[in-house]
Amino acid sequence: MRFERVRRLAAVRHPGPVLALWAARCLGAWVVAGPVAAVLTAGLEHQPRTDAVLFDPGGAYLLETIRLHRDALAINAQHAVWAALTVGALCLLPLTALVVALARRGGRPDESWLHRTAHHVPGFALLAGLTVLAQVAVGSLVAVVALGARQSLALHLGQRCGDSSLLGLGGLAVTLIVFIGVVQDLARAASVRHDCGVVDSIRTATGVALAHPGQIGIAWLTPAIWSTVLVLAAMMVTRSCRLDAPGDWRWAVLIGVHQLAALGMAALRATWLARAVAFVASESWT
Repeated sequence: MRFERVRRLAAVRHPGPVLALWAARCLGAWVVAGPVAAVLTAGLEHQPRTDAVLFDPGGAYLLETIRLHRDALAINAQHAVWAALTVGALCLLPLTALVVALARRGGRPDESWLHRTAHHVPGFALLAGLTVLAQVAVGSLVAVVALGARQSLALHLGQRCGDSSLLGLGGLAVTLIVFIGVVQDLARAASVRHDCGVVDSIRTATGVALAHPGQIGIAWLTPAIWSTVLVLAAMMVTRSCRLDAPGDWRWAVLIGVHQLAALGMAALRATWLARAVAFVASESWT
């Protein structure tokens, strides 16, 4: 199969949807984590090192704060779940716009980019729901099997071999969960590129994924690795800033580094989606 040529700098070609995806993620992180962070940092403004004490080695202050505010944290955690679901639904809009922009190939003269985006949002939402259900089902099934077989494996194979078997089972579960997520992205690309329904897009995506596992694995893994590098780099800069020392510029640097890392991850996401569009575009569909 011959794949279309794809420019790797997809974020440069479509900066609008990428910036919208970055903004939606930042807003979602603030909405979900903000209330929990407010509970954890309550009363720390009078500490000489403010909330830096929560990150001291050993985590004694953090654990004590969690113990004292466990009721408030439980309530905020419940609210955070609903907030995460709401934000996730809102994030579908820039994500759909990005895939539509990457897969756009003319179309009807009277069909605008916004119209195509609105047309595919329900399908993307259904794909997201099915993906979450499938991933939860796989994780739950593996957890049940692991708990049921733990003692039996330790009895017949020994403690060390039994633990190794459980680790292998966990690795298999993670692989399947990642595979489901990759198929979801391919199905999104297929639904836009071929203008097909959810069932047909899943069928096309699964066929492409099984036909070219190595190429698709590398195409997905490369942005994932670079995203991990960005997160680790941001963590290293955060640790070196010493926020407990005087100087407002440290906070400005910290915020800038975090947002650059988030923007870079959104750009890498666009790179992978561009590759996904290229993979499904070369697949014949009727």
